[in-house]
Amino acid sequence: FRTGDAETDRLLEAARKLILAPDVDRRRDALEKLWDAFERLKALEPGPDKRAQAEALLDRAAGPAAPRLRALVGEEAKALTDIGNSFRIRHSETSQELPTT
Repeated sequence: FRTGDAETDRLLEAARKLILAPDVDRRRDALEKLWDAFERLKALEPGPDKRAQAEALLDRAAGPAAPRLRALVGEEAKALTDIGNSFRIRHSETSQELPTT
C-alpha cells in the first residue's frame, strides 16, 4: 500500500494478511484494522475537526466534476461509520453486536 501515511499502510497490510485466515478471531482482527485505517484516512485530510476532514477526503476522492458520485460516496462512508458504531468492531459497548461470519 502507498497511501502516503506509513501507519495507514501498516494497518492495511496487516488486514490484508489476516482477512483470509481460517480463524474467525484473526478475521475479526483484520476487520478492526481495516476500520482503523478508514478512520485514520479520514483524519489525514486538512480540516478543523474529524467531520470536516472526512468531508475533505470524500470531496477529493470524488473530484469536483462528479456531484452524484460525491453524494453516493458520502452515503457509503456514512453507512460504514454506522456499521462501525453498531457492531463491536472498534468499540466494546454492551449494546453493540459482535460481527460473525
